[in-house]
Amino acid sequence: MKILANAYSLPAFQITTEWILQKLRTRNSARMNDSELERLLAKVDDLLASAGSDTKRQAGEHERGLDFAVDAGRQAIAKCDVDAREIDLLLYTSVGRGWLEPATANVVQQ
Repeated sequence: MKILANAYSLPAFQITTEWILQKLRTRNSARMNDSELERLLAKVDDLLASAGSDTKRQAGEHERGLDFAVDAGRQAIAKCDVDAREIDLLLYTSVGRGWLEPATANVVQQ
């Protein structure tokens, strides 16, 4: 077995920690007093900092994990300049499921 290429595809919409904190501030300022709100924001900021990244990505309303998998597959095929019918193995990984059945790998393969 030989891996000729790999690729990835990410949602374009980037979310920063500051964006999340601002949304929390806006949505909760009428429900919480200043002290409660500041404690909430500090806790969320600490949790996000411990995750190790300042920028997160979010799929758009009409984007699905499958869209990113197909895009990444096309990129990988273009990198190694092979006919897609010559590929013997497809590995698909995700942090979410598109649906329970059928599996997503066979849909990407198609």
